[in-house]
Amino acid sequence: MSARTKRRVRQGKSRSASRQAAVASASERNYREASRLAARGETARARAIYEQLADNSTDPRLRAQAQNDLAAITAVHGDVDSAISRFRMALALDPHCEPARLNLALLEADAMIEGEKKLEGEALRVEGQKSVESLALRVYGYPEVADSRETKTVNRTLSETVELQPCSAHTQPSTLNAQPLTKCLLVMITYNRLEYTKLALEAVLKIDYPALELVVWDNASTDGTPDYLKERLGGLPNVRFELSPTNRGVVHPMNAVWGSNHDAQVLAKVDNDTIVPPELLRRLAECHVGSEHFGVLSGFHFRQEGAAIADERKVVAVNGARAFRQKYVGGCSVMIRRDVYEQIGPIPSRSMRPTPQPTVAGGTSPDNRPFMDGGWTWYQERLDELGYINGYPWPLVHVDHMEDTRSPHCIRTDEHEQYKQDLRGMSLEEFTQELCVWRPH
Repeated sequence: MSARTKRRVRQGKSRSASRQAAVASASERNYREASRLAARGETARARAIYEQLADNSTDPRLRAQAQNDLAAITAVHGDVDSAISRFRMALALDPHCEPARLNLALLEADAMIEGEKKLEGEALRVEGQKSVESLALRVYGYPEVADSRETKTVNRTLSETVELQPCSAHTQPSTLNAQPLTKCLLVMITYNRLEYTKLALEAVLKIDYPALELVVWDNASTDGTPDYLKERLGGLPNVRFELSPTNRGVVHPMNAVWGSNHDAQVLAKVDNDTIVPPELLRRLAECHVGSEHFGVLSGFHFRQEGAAIADERKVVAVNGARAFRQKYVGGCSVMIRRDVYEQIGPIPSRSMRPTPQPTVAGGTSPDNRPFMDGGWTWYQERLDELGYINGYPWPLVHVDHMEDTRSPHCIRTDEHEQYKQDLRGMSLEEFTQELCVWRPH
């Protein structure tokens, strides 16, 4: 290729890049103009611009923004089904479109559907705008394309405020208790640590839930746990005992039980080192019965010290159900709806180790030693990506994780220390600091 031809190619690329930049700049100007029109209540003109951007823009992010704002206009005009469809389209275009994800999750809230709950506080008022329509478009739009530093700051504050706002004192009382609770399938997985199992199981057997099926799965314990479970569970209605010939870890039994042939609509797990209160499953299920927007919900194992610093502004209300929203929750006492579990599929896990593995101390351990084998963190991230709300029912439901060194039931023997080292590669004290001390996110 001659030098002249190379120059022409470079010039062509430069002109192409310049044209693309000009188109992108024009699209963002059009988006800002639509936002200003919507803020002034000229929704018809704003809608026309948003629709043009949603159909013709070459930037998936900007198309998602336009779909989000169109959905907001549609929602406040009462067409909920169309709004849900547009919010989903926005997420399909840009999975990181947080405003669309949040809007979709909160669509059933009184503030957006019935208009009965007013957003309160001066932080939620911009330039005197008080209508749900103008507020929704200002709050849920992207601050990055705003045309001034001041507007960026205001919109970002609004977006955070709406996502984290506390439930209003004027919210109507929940009627969830009046709704029938669906059947729950609960699994408890045991491996040695009989002292913990006895306490955890007795708490589970006292759970107040009208339609509960319990499966206790033992991973080939060697400390007398299987004999104890057979005797304790024998003759109890709606209770099944599964004895595995090897230690299959935690995730495999969860998938095996949750994915089995049953008629339960909510799926739960309580660990054998966790003491739960009688109302735990009822509180978790009330949220799932109240709304389809919840992903995985959990009991709160961070103790009163954690509850004391929980920011109530992160509580979201969806169709009367309230939850403290968190991307990740502890896995010791969880519940998920069956249809959500089936939508995503089994929790990722790896097979049992085929050969003895080195221990932390440098020796080897048999194939059936306990181990962490699952993708629970990934699973929660996937739920969050799909727009589901993970978190804790509000008010919080406290559970006692007995391996927390602050627990009055914590056993700190060499055997229990070695168990934790084999399972997680850390001491009980390190486990407490890493996974039992509340660090909100």
